[in-house]
Amino acid sequence: MDFHRSRRQNLIRHAKTDEVDGYLVTHPVHLKYLAGPMNARAAVVASKGTTLLCHPGVEAPEDEDTDLSVVTAARRADPTDAVGELVQKSGCKAVGVDSGHCSVGLFNALAAARPKVAFTAVADRVTALRGVKDPSEVEEVRDAVRVAERAYVMFRAMMRESESEADLCRLMDQFVRHAGGTCHSMPARIALGESGADPDHVAGDKHLGDVSKGLITWGVSLNYTCLLERTFRSPYTPILLRKTKFERTGHKLDKVYAAVREAHKAACATIKAGVDIGEVAAAVQAVFDKAGYTEHADPRFAHGVGLETEEFPHLSFGQSGTLPAGTVLCVRPTIRIPNWGGVAHGTCVFVSRDGCQPLGADDPTTDI
Repeated sequence: MDFHRSRRQNLIRHAKTDEVDGYLVTHPVHLKYLAGPMNARAAVVASKGTTLLCHPGVEAPEDEDTDLSVVTAARRADPTDAVGELVQKSGCKAVGVDSGHCSVGLFNALAAARPKVAFTAVADRVTALRGVKDPSEVEEVRDAVRVAERAYVMFRAMMRESESEADLCRLMDQFVRHAGGTCHSMPARIALGESGADPDHVAGDKHLGDVSKGLITWGVSLNYTCLLERTFRSPYTPILLRKTKFERTGHKLDKVYAAVREAHKAACATIKAGVDIGEVAAAVQAVFDKAGYTEHADPRFAHGVGLETEEFPHLSFGQSGTLPAGTVLCVRPTIRIPNWGGVAHGTCVFVSRDGCQPLGADDPTTDI
């Protein structure tokens, strides 16, 4: 099955609602989603076919059934002129432009250069389509998760007492490639000790031997990406005083970790196609309320993954809306306690009408 063609057809079905006869797409990730890895610079998706703006040397597929045609643009061509020619070639008279990814300058320049074409700002059409994965995309994410899990097993076995946060990040990035990843989908983020309380922490020179715990967030990129998160206990745990150099006492890691795992379990048990996001949030909040960690809980506990490590939909406390069937999520409830650290557990799951299905091992390397 030609999934890319199916995606383009799903997009053009919204044309009547948006009162357009085609869509101008310029975001590189959206172009990859709709046309595959053709390195297109822009595309006009219309009911009669899709026209791609590509660099020299790129040719249209030879398949007679394809709806793709290619317009070649010089490498130094003015973007407005090149995209304007693309719109003209498509024959569209009313074009929807993704307002989230097209600059105001380009939008105004196109309107001035092509006065006979009505350009309309349309928000997040392709973004919403990407939130629902077809079977090929689900398998792509599953493959990335398998690689990420293998990399984590190697990481846990090889980390050493003398290594700093920066050293450990480099180590994980190396293991991602060694496990089969094309590259990491994002540089590994590692926060040791109390640094885990800072969601924007930048890895520094804090050493594993100086702390009792660590928090790691990493991902793998094949064609699609994944994002995983784990908490681990340092195998070189120092003797904790009332206040050590890099973390305070006052909270038991096992208790905080148990609350996070229970919240993760509650979220996965509630998530299914058609469920209200508020219902999932309430299940997560109930666990944190009971454990006494509500004030330290990260309000955002899940988000979509696919071509990017963070994409639509985003799930957080106080949010409403329903989850569609086919969504792939990274479920990652987190507790961050100032001067003590952070605890999180993140896995990728597939949302169906029957519930929530893990895309990795049922319980991969979850010991801390």
